[in-house]
Amino acid sequence: MGIFSPDTITDFVRRGDLDGVRQRLEYGDTVEERRSFQSTPLLEAARYNYVEIIELLLDHGADIEARNYSDFTALHQAIDLKKSEAAIALARRGACADEIGYLGRTPLQSAIKRDLPSVVTQLLACGANVAAPGRDGRTASDFIQTGPNQETFVTLLAMFSSMEKALAARYVDAIAVFLQRALVGGNPAEMLSLYQLVKPELLDESKGDLFGSYAHLARSYEVNMLAKVLQSGSATDLRALIEAVEDTEWVQNVTFESGSTPLYDVVCRGNLEQLEYLLVDCGVDPRVLKTDGKPAKDALNDSNVDDKMRWTVTQHIKKRTFSEAAAHILAKETAMVMELRQLLGQLTSVYDLRLLF
Repeated sequence: MGIFSPDTITDFVRRGDLDGVRQRLEYGDTVEERRSFQSTPLLEAARYNYVEIIELLLDHGADIEARNYSDFTALHQAIDLKKSEAAIALARRGACADEIGYLGRTPLQSAIKRDLPSVVTQLLACGANVAAPGRDGRTASDFIQTGPNQETFVTLLAMFSSMEKALAARYVDAIAVFLQRALVGGNPAEMLSLYQLVKPELLDESKGDLFGSYAHLARSYEVNMLAKVLQSGSATDLRALIEAVEDTEWVQNVTFESGSTPLYDVVCRGNLEQLEYLLVDCGVDPRVLKTDGKPAKDALNDSNVDDKMRWTVTQHIKKRTFSEAAAHILAKETAMVMELRQLLGQLTSVYDLRLLF
């Protein structure tokens, strides 16, 4: 195959030639090429259940929601042709499970109609809305048919329709979906209310083998809630969250996916009220580094930082430094005069003397 081959990327997709598809992309073929029935390479890969090619095309920017002449998206097409592996791969990569397409159905409705329990499970775990109506107003439950998977579908839809049922059944994937929806909604009061509902279950060590999965889910939700609350700017909501977690030291050890710490984020946003709560009430150390090695004080160099923010962080750094130096000296049986003089030079206020006397 050369650059002037009469075959295009779609031909190599249809043949399942992964290396050929990769080479056509290197030659500059468009990942959104349209061929017969306005089908794209991704739609063709879904048709033939070529999961590796699906992944490659998506990595190169293929439109996962592109439609062909028959109103199929790649996900609709994979489900209609019962290509479960392709459908699951597309769902995991973010294909919309509530998008109405072929025959006016959502992918979830079509997967139930086609009797594909593994696909239904994946779509629900990726956030498919059980109550989303099709073009005719019917919902997923209306497509359940008599057969060997009937009870499975009934149970799955029930688990993803009610947090209480998901908790009672200890269905981790369903619980995760409800928590994610609360985070997307972004209402701190609702996020916290849901957390208080699920916390006793998720952090109950008597759950045995499930405890590890539950605890990871709870901790992940706590960190994501914290990010949302810091973004909201409310010190009241921040206090409510820390009190609900019941561990003031927890916030000291949080690192977000960006590598940032809560204190660093607050300084960058210039939120003095949240800053003082973290430093004073939670005792967060202002010298703690981000994963890139930068402490919160580095953000103070930004010209947009308020003078009061800059002064507050600087004073708390000095207090921490003095406290640690004082503790080191007081732990000794004898202290050198020079050490005491150096320590006095680090005083931030007369109140620091209480550590010594």
